[in-house]
Amino acid sequence: MASEHTKAELEKKIKDLQTQLEQKQLESHQQQILKMEAIGVLAGGISYDFNNLLMGIQGNVSIMQMTTDLESPHFKNLQRINKCLDSGINLTKQLMNLAKGGRYIVMPSDLNKILVRTSRMFSRNKKNINIHTTCHKDLWKVEVDRIQIGQVFLTLFEYASNAMPKGGNLFLQTENISLEDKFIETYKLRQSRFVKITITDTGEGLDEKELDKVFEPFFKPHQFGNESYLDLASAYGVLRSHDGIITVNSEKGFGTIFNLYLPTPKIKSPETFLNKKNKLHGETILLVDDEDLEIEVGRRLLEKLGYRVIIAVNGEDALKKYKTGKNEIALIILDMIMPDMDAEEVYAALHKINPKAKILLASGHSFDERINRLIKKGCSGFIAKPFILNSLFDKITKALNQEK
Repeated sequence: MASEHTKAELEKKIKDLQTQLEQKQLESHQQQILKMEAIGVLAGGISYDFNNLLMGIQGNVSIMQMTTDLESPHFKNLQRINKCLDSGINLTKQLMNLAKGGRYIVMPSDLNKILVRTSRMFSRNKKNINIHTTCHKDLWKVEVDRIQIGQVFLTLFEYASNAMPKGGNLFLQTENISLEDKFIETYKLRQSRFVKITITDTGEGLDEKELDKVFEPFFKPHQFGNESYLDLASAYGVLRSHDGIITVNSEKGFGTIFNLYLPTPKIKSPETFLNKKNKLHGETILLVDDEDLEIEVGRRLLEKLGYRVIIAVNGEDALKKYKTGKNEIALIILDMIMPDMDAEEVYAALHKINPKAKILLASGHSFDERINRLIKKGCSGFIAKPFILNSLFDKITKALNQEK
């Protein structure tokens, strides 16, 4: 009897310890999520202000290039400035990803193809790393921004490369998985059906302190030298913006495992634009924005492209000017964030005035669910700020040629 009693007590103690361990892990995961959300809010504010500055610089450089002779030494200097601006824009995109700024263009995708393509691209310059790929034959399709997800894969491959400076093995695997309720609750996920991608390296691994900070901005394992890893924080943001999650397991001396989970489709892809050449010239465009710098740069860019521009500084001003000039206004470029009326309110009011009004949404933030919703309602597309001249002309051309 005594031995049975002792056995029962031992089993109870083991069960209690397991419960305590699971609770500790749950609390740790939840703290990580809250910490990353707080960092995301900060990154979102920084990226918005930074993007406004880039908008002014990019626009003025574009205008100067249009009026500078190709043989002029100043033209080459302007090209160099543009290269710096490209770096600044890429950094802003990373900050937006960290801030869960949303998706750009999502479409049904085969992650096997993206994983294989990016691994081949990576392997061309990494001859000392042996890549072993195991792809699930009937992998579920997911709706993702292919460029962003490909960039996440490349980021993790580079991470593995830095963890294996003398070479090693990189194991890639895909599978379909249905997650347990506890995992879904811990990571605040919206469903159970996911595609899982596992990326495993045979590098030095991380100690406990490094493991706790791996997704923080500018995290740098001690063995990585001067490499900084805003990209790992950005990768975290990309997965969260796709309603997924990325986790990491590692032990010093035994490599690192990244697990990426992306949900099966629950939303429809944004509408695509008609690919027709613009046969019209000199159309009138109503530019709606509350930022003086962005209005000035936007107006000058549009005029350089040959359009006539009417300015509106807020939602009410836009409605007033559209009512007056709706017969001549061919397109409205509408900023997503304004103080008096948001873009959805302005769109609804414009639609009442003219259900066939063509509206191009603009934002310093990346493509998100609000923009997706407005496009589904009938908006003619989306353009990211800062405006790049060729891209701006492209988007306007497609919007003007869209049938209503």
